[in-house]
Amino acid sequence: MTRRASLPVRVQRFREQQRRPGRPTELTPEVSFMICEMVRLGCTYEVAAVAAGVAGSTFRSWKQRGREEPGSIYAEFLADLEEAEAQGEVVHLHTVSKAGPDGAKWILAARHPERYGQSTKVNVLVRQELDTALDALEAELTPEEYEKVLAALAKHAGG
Repeated sequence: MTRRASLPVRVQRFREQQRRPGRPTELTPEVSFMICEMVRLGCTYEVAAVAAGVAGSTFRSWKQRGREEPGSIYAEFLADLEEAEAQGEVVHLHTVSKAGPDGAKWILAARHPERYGQSTKVNVLVRQELDTALDALEAELTPEEYEKVLAALAKHAGG
């Protein structure tokens, strides 16, 4: 991890960049701190920005400028934001993991949704419901009618 300048140094850099021509930025050290603290608590970027009084479009612009302008207050903000998100994730995962099996299940579902997520449960439930419906149709229809239903379903399902 790279070490960033202390807050007084960063405030000085901010003031120097504010002296440039054009409209002053809303990105102050205080606003940056507020947004990062909310992200650390678990807020999404957009929610944290709006809660700090920053429009979503402005926030996205700051992130973009952070990627495009190395060494700028925007780049520093982007680095702080990414660090806050990582720190928050570690704290929350630690808290959840102490919750026992339910916490472990949640972490697995969040980190590996393709194997443990809710979509797997939904797919299984849908498959069970479909099998039940097909069994009921097979019991009530003649074999010819049942084959027509299966053919129609296959045609509309693309298979």
